Amino acid sequence: LDPHEALSLHVRVNGYHMLAISMSSSCPHKLAISSDTGKIILICVSAISASLSIAGSTLIIYILSHAGWRKLARLRNRLVFGMSIIDIFSSAAVGFSIILTPQETECSVGMGNQLTCNVQGFFIQLGFAVPGYNAMLSLYFLMTIRYGIDQVTVAEKYELLMHAFALIPPLTTAIIGAAGKMYFSETSNCWFGDICQSLGNCVNGDIWGNGFWVMVVSVLFVSIYAAIAVSCLINIYWTLRKRTLATQRHAFRPVRGTENRRQTEIEFAENEIAKQAMFYFIAYFVTYTFPSYAILRSFSGEI
Repeated sequence: LDPHEALSLHVRVNGYHMLAISMSSSCPHKLAISSDTGKIILICVSAISASLSIAGSTLIIYILSHAGWRKLARLRNRLVFGMSIIDIFSSAAVGFSIILTPQETECSVGMGNQLTCNVQGFFIQLGFAVPGYNAMLSLYFLMTIRYGIDQVTVAEKYELLMHAFALIPPLTTAIIGAAGKMYFSETSNCWFGDICQSLGNCVNGDIWGNGFWVMVVSVLFVSIYAAIAVSCLINIYWTLRKRTLATQRHAFRPVRGTENRRQTEIEFAENEIAKQAMFYFIAYFVTYTFPSYAILRSFSGEI
């Protein structure tokens, strides 16, 4: 090339480069958090809530392991132990919040890169094993209370299946997501998503990219876990309720006006199960309502 052609080529290349920069220098949608103050508040709130969850799970692990095999010999304690380990990792991933969020476009509010996003997405997805273990714990109590199966028999026949059903689906989908680099978000914690949500060019509003069906499977399993847990708790409650009514019918009836009896163990367990079912439903509602709402909005093309 002569000097004039080289100069012309240089100008054209620089012009294309500046055009590309100008096209990516503005975010196509409004950011919910754009100020440094908002970012700091989000990071602090996430860190505090995650720290409380980690502290609780760590205390549970300490209590169960400190007594040696005596407490871990029971299946229900082993289920709680596994759930607590998973919760520590998933809570830590959530606690880092947008610190791990990648900085690929001008829409980013994060401080990380695609690698840190992949790590965060993996452990958040793995955290879906927590409701799975909750479901298996409820199923354990259903089998021992409602059907009177000995806990040793439950452990011998069903423990491996319980751990597998709680852990394998979240672990498998987490590995698929990490291997396929399906985790992405520049405005919140990394989960299944595509960079098109930042560029504003998602086809038909599909912000999930290659992770769409993995997301659907994840939501399906979380729904199954919730249905198992709630149905088991309701079944246990009605079982204890029937036993309470049967006990009252056959119990000694005191003289009218002197009915000041103490609460029986069955009635106490019945009330505790009712409270646990209510708190479990509230916790599930609070935890998954907003993510579910965001997922439903995404189908209408809203981010």
